[in-house]
Amino acid sequence: YLRALSILGSCCGITYNMTRTPKQLNAVAWGCVFIGVNLVQIVRLLDDRKIIKFSVDEGALFYKHFEPMGVDPSTFRKLTKVGRWRSFAAGDKVVEEGKILTDVIILVKGSATCQAGVSGEELYSYIGTENGSIIGGTALVDPTILGREYPNRIVANEKVTVLSFDTVHLEKHLNGQENKACKAAFLEMMYVDLIGSLRRTRSVQKKSAGVGMALHDLKVMLQQACVTGVIHPLERRSIREFMEQKGISRSQLIGLLQTQEINWTEKEWEDGAKHDNSLYDEHKALSPLDRNLVDEFIKTQGLDKTA
Repeated sequence: YLRALSILGSCCGITYNMTRTPKQLNAVAWGCVFIGVNLVQIVRLLDDRKIIKFSVDEGALFYKHFEPMGVDPSTFRKLTKVGRWRSFAAGDKVVEEGKILTDVIILVKGSATCQAGVSGEELYSYIGTENGSIIGGTALVDPTILGREYPNRIVANEKVTVLSFDTVHLEKHLNGQENKACKAAFLEMMYVDLIGSLRRTRSVQKKSAGVGMALHDLKVMLQQACVTGVIHPLERRSIREFMEQKGISRSQLIGLLQTQEINWTEKEWEDGAKHDNSLYDEHKALSPLDRNLVDEFIKTQGLDKTA
């Protein structure tokens, strides 16, 4: 209303100056400038006050991450205009390994998997508006990583919708006085992603430690089972059940058998007995009963102990 009154006052001033003799054209020109400035500001105010409608994807992102940080709808709308919406089909690469990542990407809808660039091993998952939904956000707090190659690839598991920003333009936008709440929202998403990464790292470390201990235990079991040169069916079954319980593969089993401490071949494991004469070595310290059992087993299997 004050701007409308100011426009009315300028109109009165223009009328007065135009009716003077001679006409006061300089004053009329200034009056027109004031009217123009006030009209622009009135249009901006009306534009800010009009109801803003979000799409489904915009609403999901706004109400999940930005509204809780105090971002109003008009500020969020301005932010979305800085970025661009993109879609990816299942199997498409959202981010390619070995290429420089120049964007900050928010995964809004769908899910994607981060895979190691060389091995293709699945490292973790991104879920729209949930855990780890921001990609490349570290560059906002550490500009030194800009220009570096991204080591992994991110592949869409299904149809994916993202909102991506050029990192440099986004940083300039967030540094504006009126965009502090938006910057806080981005930092909050990065914090959630960081906590998720730490948990994933700890989980992988625990899993690796668990597998390493299981392999150690299996090696001890194999040493005990193979020392006589013959594998008893009960020992074989117990080893098989242990492998299934700990998730140990057959290739890992064969690798342990071929170590210097055990020195068995895959064929010998399949046959259940050592094929060479080393089982009669005095260092094995087999009792006469053990040797009789070995001889009997070899005969029943049609094996030649002198081979």
